[in-house]
Amino acid sequence: MMKKSILAVLIFLHISFIPGVYGQPHRTYDYQANAERLYNRGRQDLAYQRTIAEMAYYEKITYADRNIFMVHGAHYNPLHVQNMAKVFEQENITGNTSQWLFLIEGVTENSANYSQYAEIEYAAQSAQAWQIPIENIIPYYNTPQVFQELAQAVGSEKAIFFLVMFGMQTGDIRFVEGKGYDEGRIRSTITQYIQYCQTKNIPFSMDRLNALFPINDEKYEKTAEECWDIHQDIRNRIAEENLQQIFIRYPNVKNILVYCGSDHASVFRP
Repeated sequence: MMKKSILAVLIFLHISFIPGVYGQPHRTYDYQANAERLYNRGRQDLAYQRTIAEMAYYEKITYADRNIFMVHGAHYNPLHVQNMAKVFEQENITGNTSQWLFLIEGVTENSANYSQYAEIEYAAQSAQAWQIPIENIIPYYNTPQVFQELAQAVGSEKAIFFLVMFGMQTGDIRFVEGKGYDEGRIRSTITQYIQYCQTKNIPFSMDRLNALFPINDEKYEKTAEECWDIHQDIRNRIAEENLQQIFIRYPNVKNILVYCGSDHASVFRP
């Protein structure tokens, strides 16, 4: 599952951009030392223990005459930091920073709190130090466009139920030991979806939504089986469209560092 920030009001940008601080790159930035620091910190995080069994992958791809250096796999895995550092070293990135662009899933949504995302923090700090533009082209899992297309495909009630469960499993809706999930937060999130449906005249039935609750594993598995692939396909199609716009906006960029969950890796393969 994708790890993101909070599930709140359904107003998000499809393409997020962190503008560089223009001027000379920071010559004293030690990307190898920073990689070691963030890798070691990530190993201490409990999330690391849940994801280390899943491989951290690296691929080098040629796409539209660009070199794509794609780091992907389970989110939270600090092995991604090591893979990024290897790319920087092997490609001598400090010698040609003007030819680089970073496309990092989650970089804007998590900008206020990278504590669990060592790989995103590493990419963001490196981009800032070297004055490399950094963007996120993969839409957040519940943007208006994603929600509306999912609702059209499976019905608004199932879309709401699935996205709430998605948020719970990814950590958007927090689980507190000894207390469980925040029921008030779940109710307010559902209310926001309902209000959005009403505002946009999206067909909706409270009876059909109530039939999906209370939550249990059987209901979630059944709904996830129906919604998961459709949801990922919607997000990936939007990301593919965004990538084509990136190629237009950055015609002189030759090298692109990509970080994403493996469910989105197909976006960056021609």
